[in-house]
Order: sequence, then structure tokens, then C-alpha cells
Amino acid sequence: MTVKKATTNGKKKAEPKNSAKPPIKGKRPIASRDEKFVDLVAKGTSPTEAYKKAGFKDTKNARINASQKLANPNTQALLEQRKEFYRSIADVEAAQIIGAQQEIAFGSIEDALDDTGRLDFEKAKKNGSVRLIKKISRQHTQHGENVVVEFYSRTDALNQLADMLGLKQQPRQNEADLKRIVEAIIETRRRHPEISAEEAVQIFAKGRGVSVEKVLEHLEAVN
Repeated sequence: MTVKKATTNGKKKAEPKNSAKPPIKGKRPIASRDEKFVDLVAKGTSPTEAYKKAGFKDTKNARINASQKLANPNTQALLEQRKEFYRSIADVEAAQIIGAQQEIAFGSIEDALDDTGRLDFEKAKKNGSVRLIKKISRQHTQHGENVVVEFYSRTDALNQLADMLGLKQQPRQNEADLKRIVEAIIETRRRHPEISAEEAVQIFAKGRGVSVEKVLEHLEAVN
């Protein structure tokens, strides 16, 4: 019995087509509309606006559809994960900003000067007091050139620090608020041990409706 071989007329046999293409290395897959929706909500966008920006077609019923999505347990779990992620980033950035403001508020300008009272830039770079310098400019006069050094304002830094730590809200007499002030004082003294407890209390309590004596009592109780 003779078996006939299939011929291709000199052409290679076509490979079966596979519609699924392999992922391109080095590229992340495009986020789905649901993932984009969750990410936008986690960043603070309203659910209705997030639904529209995510690319869903039924924008007329965006509010209702967004609410239905947020009611889904899987969506809720993903949303909480994204919120936690963005909170962690915000905490790091806030800590860095607070640390920088504390350097300005409690740093000494003298650390950037030499024995004659002139700016010693190399010394300032070595001891870190260069962070206190806001601007260096040169002024030309008939007597020659003057170098003008402008330092960041200690008062401004203290006010900004108080804002960041939420210490300007009123009133500040309840236990939770006092505890927060005490924690701020402890953290400040940890970073700057040269600051006395009394000075730190004056800085954070003065002008904020808080009894200095009350803060000192709480500080002593913690220590």
C-alpha cells in the first residue's frame, strides 16, 4: 500500500496561529479600568470623578456605578491596600519635611561662621549648618564687593513646624491634644538634645491656648 505525502508546492507549512502574544519584557501590563478607578479614589479623587477618568463608558450613571464598585469586597480590599501605600509615602515625606524644619528652627547660625563672624562655607558644609542658609548674594559698592548671606527665619520655621504637627488648632486642653504636644517635644529633644525641656515647652505651648504647667506635668509623667 502506497502512502502519499502531503505536498506544499515548495512552500513551508504554515504554523498554527496563536492570538495570544507573549508579554514584552521590561514593560508593565496596562492597568485595567478597575485598577485605575481604585488608584484614583485612593489618591483622593471623588468616586464619581474617578469612575469617569478611569475610562468607563457609562458616565451618565457614574455616581451609581462608582458606588456599586466600592461596595464590592474585592474592590474594598484593593482600595485599602492602595490607601496604605500612599499613606506610607506621605508619612516618609512628612517626616523629612518636619526634620528639615527642625534643623532650621533649632540650628545655630554661629555654626556657619568663623571666629571673625564671617561665613565659613566649608565649615558649614561639614557640620550641616549649610541647611540654614537661604541665599547668598553679592553686592557691588564703591568700596568693593560685599557678600550678603540670608539665613532662614527661625520664627517662620517654628510656625511652620507647629502647623505641620497640628499644634495651632484650638482648643488644646484635652488629654489627646496634650499628649500630641508632649510627643512633639520629646521628638524635638531627641533630635536636638541641647534644647532644654522648658525651652521646648515654651516653643510649642506659647500662643496655642495650652497651659505650660500642664504640658510640663504631662512631660514629667512620661519621663
